[in-house]
Amino acid sequence: MPILPKVKMDSLNESVLQEASKSFQETVGLQWEWDHFTKLYNLIGQVQEREAARDAADSLHELNVQNKNRRMEAIQPFMEWLQGQDVDTTKLSIEKIGKNTGLGLVTKVAIKAEEPVLVIPEKIMMTTINAKESKLKILSEKDPVIKQMPNVLLSLFLLHERFVTRDASFWKPYIDILPSSYDTVLYFTLEEMQLLKNSQKGFREALRMYRNIVRQYAYFHGVFRVNRIFASLNFSSLEILYCIFMTESYGFCESSLQNNIHLQEICMGSINSHDTPK
Repeated sequence: MPILPKVKMDSLNESVLQEASKSFQETVGLQWEWDHFTKLYNLIGQVQEREAARDAADSLHELNVQNKNRRMEAIQPFMEWLQGQDVDTTKLSIEKIGKNTGLGLVTKVAIKAEEPVLVIPEKIMMTTINAKESKLKILSEKDPVIKQMPNVLLSLFLLHERFVTRDASFWKPYIDILPSSYDTVLYFTLEEMQLLKNSQKGFREALRMYRNIVRQYAYFHGVFRVNRIFASLNFSSLEILYCIFMTESYGFCESSLQNNIHLQEICMGSINSHDTPK
């Protein structure tokens, strides 16, 4: 597949940014919202075609391709990493749950109401403090979007750790066990989004999430491309991020963060809902 000219890619991303930045309009029957989504979906499809060509050209494909046994092989190193960081894992194991549901946490002992199951020390958490102390420090200080949206900074930090720092990352055992894809809206097909139209509220929430991530991608694509302001600061990581900054990689990081936040909410909700020992 031929690589699109740079001017073509820049124009394409500008179109994505403009479409994703339009004022949101709620209409009867969701007509505007659906037309808006299909435009974004088709634009992102064109972007991904270009990225696939770049991926093949610079061998990034090797980093993205995950064999089906990768996560199973990552369980033991991850558990050992947790134990090495003083995390008590004696009550839990990580196991494959069902045929199509991936990995999950399984308790090995009876858990009483309000009993802590797993305690994660702050020292191993991936936080905005880590990001601001990393090679993303300058970007976190200069970029107005990142200043207002710490979740975006965390997404970029995860992207940097996964694709730039790689084997040297402190969080490598954690990153290795993350899924290669998620069931978040960013991975929905056109047909799956169409099914959501039966629920106006559900569809609108999904659309807002989709366009927010798409808008962030298009915005930072421009930031990483026009990086002369960082040149005098030897911010070479920015150039590396541009090389691996794709809809798939950024979507993966955003989805990873959303999934972890939802998991925390589900776990806390489940624990707090028990009135008697289970």
